[in-house]
Amino acid sequence: MKKILLRTLLLLSAAVLCLSAVSCQNKVDVPDGMQLCSEDHLEYYFFVPTNWVDNTVSGSTSAYLTKEGKHVVSVLVTSYVPGEALDIAGYWDICEEEYKKVFENYTLLSPIDGTKTTVSDLNATEFVYTADLAGVSYKYNQTVFVKSERFYTITYTATPETYDTYLSDLAAMKANFTFR
Repeated sequence: MKKILLRTLLLLSAAVLCLSAVSCQNKVDVPDGMQLCSEDHLEYYFFVPTNWVDNTVSGSTSAYLTKEGKHVVSVLVTSYVPGEALDIAGYWDICEEEYKKVFENYTLLSPIDGTKTTVSDLNATEFVYTADLAGVSYKYNQTVFVKSERFYTITYTATPETYDTYLSDLAAMKANFTFR
């Protein structure tokens, strides 16, 4: 009986230790002035300033900022695994063709091959464009990068009048984007 009790206690102790180790792995240091915006099942951490509203209830990783009851800017993180081998330029070509179909007055403002940057120590390309949707003009900043054959896009959307106001927030979000 003592052997059975001892084995049970050892198994329970081992289980508690394993659960403790797993729960500690999920903890992440949140940068000052920011909040975690990505859900636990995702392969990345996405942080937004604390004055932004976390919108993960939409089923995606996104946040927005409101002023006077109106959304003035939003950021959305998406991921995509293509069925064919693509680089960022090829991926952008596909996206841009769709944008030309969906948006009115689509105009690429960045160089045609984008502006080179990094996100989470990965090569990234930033594309800036304007477009109208449902009669409203917007300015977009899409930063595209690849990890493990999956394309990630951080999309910042604002009206042309508010676009520059929150670029420092966007820069902080991209600087703190990390993979688990």
